[in-house]
Amino acid sequence: MSQVFYKFGPFELDASRRLLRRDGEPVALTPKAFDILLALVESAGAVVGKDELIERVWPDSFIEDGNLTYNISVLRKALGERAGEHHYIATVPGRGYQFVAAVQTSRADVAAETYPQADTSPAVGEPAALENQAPRRWRSPRALAFAAIILILVAALTYVLIARRWSERVNRAPRSIAVLPFKSLGGAAGDEFLGLGLADVLITKLGRLHQVVVRPTSAVRRYGEPNQDPVAAGLEQKVDAVLDGSIQKSGDRLRVTVQLIRVADGTHLWTEQFDEKLADMFTVEDIISERLSSALSLELSGEDRRRFARHFTESNEAYQAYLRGRFFWNQRTLSSVNKSVEWFQQAAEKDPTYPLAYAGLADAYIVLGSVFSAARPKELYPKAREAALRALELDDGIAEAHASLATVKMQFDWDWAEAEREFKRAIDLAPSYATAHHWYAFYLADMRRPEEALREIRQAHDLDPLSLIISTDVATILFLARRYDEALAQCRETLELDANYRQAHIILALVYEAKQMYAEWLAEHQKLLIADGKPEAAARVGQIYAAGGHEGVLRDDASKLAERARTGYVSPRNAALLYARLNEKDLAFVWLEKAFEERDRLMLDLNTLPAFDHLRDDPRFQDLLRRVGFVQ
Repeated sequence: MSQVFYKFGPFELDASRRLLRRDGEPVALTPKAFDILLALVESAGAVVGKDELIERVWPDSFIEDGNLTYNISVLRKALGERAGEHHYIATVPGRGYQFVAAVQTSRADVAAETYPQADTSPAVGEPAALENQAPRRWRSPRALAFAAIILILVAALTYVLIARRWSERVNRAPRSIAVLPFKSLGGAAGDEFLGLGLADVLITKLGRLHQVVVRPTSAVRRYGEPNQDPVAAGLEQKVDAVLDGSIQKSGDRLRVTVQLIRVADGTHLWTEQFDEKLADMFTVEDIISERLSSALSLELSGEDRRRFARHFTESNEAYQAYLRGRFFWNQRTLSSVNKSVEWFQQAAEKDPTYPLAYAGLADAYIVLGSVFSAARPKELYPKAREAALRALELDDGIAEAHASLATVKMQFDWDWAEAEREFKRAIDLAPSYATAHHWYAFYLADMRRPEEALREIRQAHDLDPLSLIISTDVATILFLARRYDEALAQCRETLELDANYRQAHIILALVYEAKQMYAEWLAEHQKLLIADGKPEAAARVGQIYAAGGHEGVLRDDASKLAERARTGYVSPRNAALLYARLNEKDLAFVWLEKAFEERDRLMLDLNTLPAFDHLRDDPRFQDLLRRVGFVQ
């Protein structure tokens, strides 16, 4: 019997035992992920089509491409590939996937029983065959049996060493955890906020500790279905342990069941059930926090214990309102974030000394201003600043409030030194807070510190590996650093997770334009119009491009913009960028001045956007940089 081994980088793939090891230590893979990896490794260097992979891994089953794409993403993370880096599995657009690392193949024969053989030594004077020139004593049955015993002993010793390493990996204290939304069992309509809200509170508490990495709420909110397999969720999130639980509400009573599960082997490290009054949610939260820190073997200082056990308010009504606010804020739609403002305000009214209520308000105003442009910056950012400062006045240790204040300092006040101090304070307080790393990455990019920016955005991606916006913004940072090919690869990786994700298509279009790949740019532009429900506009853009090319499309946009400006409001950001791309310098500066007056976020991009490269030598541009604070 022959065992086949494939070696690449620090990895060894044992095809017979269906085992992947990294530096001798087993790597957890689902069966389907292993099958895909084996298929790619066996065809190393060749492109394996998507249909071929699906047929091999899911024979006789109807499977959508999304299943394959998801498993490829899981494999890349298991192999340690960072966002935008493909040292092992490369995507070949329109065809499939290719294993690009060098692979060494080896075989090992398993010893079989030996029996006496007839003497086949050559007759006197007959030349001996090369393979029969070994000393006779090594060809005797006894010697062969002895060699077989040695091989078995070596194999047994190897197995023991591997088993010991696996045991050490399994039995070590978890160092990364995903807290899944607590499942609502038989609750009334409107009670769903309890499950995600309680998970969010625990995530925030754990995020303040340096000893454990915790996945953010945005990463785990997808796992709220009652039939969700917690171990599968843990494998997707690449964590050591998963906290899974359920909430059952009956009148004013609440039953909470919680279990901590080790992902490597599915072992339950801790299970407990609580029956309390709804008004005693604080008690449940405190007990879970205490038991969780013990089960994770965390060595907490006195200050850590006080902060971990603190719930910031004694008002159950304020607490319930805050949970509802976080529930809606985490949905990240314009209407849901507006709802979150109402609930955070209600929480602050119920308890004016509740710092998390103000931190939530600051987060909501930041998202309304930076993501949705729901109102002019001068209307939203002062509110965000006021809320963040009030939260920090009540408790200076709230990382979320420091990150929100840093964002106001960066995006609205243009106080760059203070913004960096606040970002660093937020990360120091909560190292697992992916949003702080995410926003800090853009600060570093704005300050023309691209390598540091890439380090921070990749740290955010490591903390929230399935976040579409963070994955897209890895590409954005690469685009701003003029690393267009890497940005292109990262956009494609994001679109493998969700082919319809709008922001990734926007960045992809910008990359194509910067590379002067105008046909590809046009295709992305049309996709966005179709996604917006404007197929006629997409067709018209195609006709304009056929007649006047890339510049023709831009000039048509400029004529429509000028018409709108005569009768209504036009975003200075969009206008300034359009005229800059057309190299209409005077008009570009007219709109840049308007953007400056409105304190538009476009000012943050003066240092980085490729569209402004041909304006940089103009004294008017240098004056803008000075007034924004980029140069002294």
